[in-house]
Amino acid sequence: MKKPTADSRQPVARARATARWGLWAVGCGLALVASACNELAGPIRPAGYGYTLVVSDVVAATDTIDGVIYAAGDTITDTVDFKWPAASLPLKIWVEDSAGLFGYAAAAINIWRGKLIYGEFDAGLIADSTRADVIIRLSMPPALPASHGTRLPALVGPCEGGTDLFISAPDHRRLWTPVRIYIHPNFELSDPATGPCLARVTAHELGHALGLFQHSPNPEDLMYGFPTVDTPSDADVATVLWLYHQPTDLRPRPATDTLPPASAIVSAGSR
Repeated sequence: MKKPTADSRQPVARARATARWGLWAVGCGLALVASACNELAGPIRPAGYGYTLVVSDVVAATDTIDGVIYAAGDTITDTVDFKWPAASLPLKIWVEDSAGLFGYAAAAINIWRGKLIYGEFDAGLIADSTRADVIIRLSMPPALPASHGTRLPALVGPCEGGTDLFISAPDHRRLWTPVRIYIHPNFELSDPATGPCLARVTAHELGHALGLFQHSPNPEDLMYGFPTVDTPSDADVATVLWLYHQPTDLRPRPATDTLPPASAIVSAGSR
C-alpha cells in the first residue's frame, strides 16, 4: 500500500497561487463563480511564499495512520500547516513583563490584527500562563533535543528570537500548546538599537505562532529570517490571508503536563 509522502496531504503550490485565485476568493466572500466578482481583472495582493513545514518521524510500533498500516521502523513524512481555528480566538498570550516585552507583544498583536481585516486573528494578553495558547519569554531559546528538528539559523544583531513548535508524532495531526516564543537582547537595553529590534523580532515571532512556519526569502518582508522591517509586507499579508482561508492539517491541543516524548520539535528563529 502506498504510504503518504511529504506532499500527499496538501497542494504543493498552495501559497504560490495567491496572486489571483486565492485572495480573489477572500475578497469576494469565497465566491465560487468567477463571473460573480469583478476582482478577476487583477490580483488584490502579490503572490505569497511557502509557509508549510515538513516533518518526519520513525514509527515506534506497528500502527494505522490515515488508513495506512505502518510497521515499526517505518518513517512517516508529512507536509503540515496550521491556523488557529475561530473557536480558539481570541488567543490567550502570556508575556514575561521584562525589558518592555509586554508592550512589544501588545504592539505585535495590534500589527497582525490590523492586517487581517476579515477577523482571521485576534488575541489578548493574560496574567495566568497556565491558560495561555502562546507564551513569550525574555530569554535565549533553549537547546533542542539532538534527535528532533532544527532551529533555522540567522545573523547576530541587537536581539534574536525563536519560536518552538511541538507536533504530535508520528501522526502529525496535533500542535501541542502553548506555542513558546523566546526573545533575547544581545545589546544593553539602553542601546538605541535594542528597543526597535525587540519590537520587530516580537512581531516576527508572532507571525510564526500564527502559522507562518517558513521564512520569506525576501528581505522586504517581516517574515524574512533576518527581519529589517517593522510591519508585515503585502506578501506577508497575502500569505497569512491565504493560509487562514484554507483547510489545514494541525489542530491545537493543550499539553496538560509535560510534552509527549515522541514529538517532532521544530524551531523557527530570527536574529
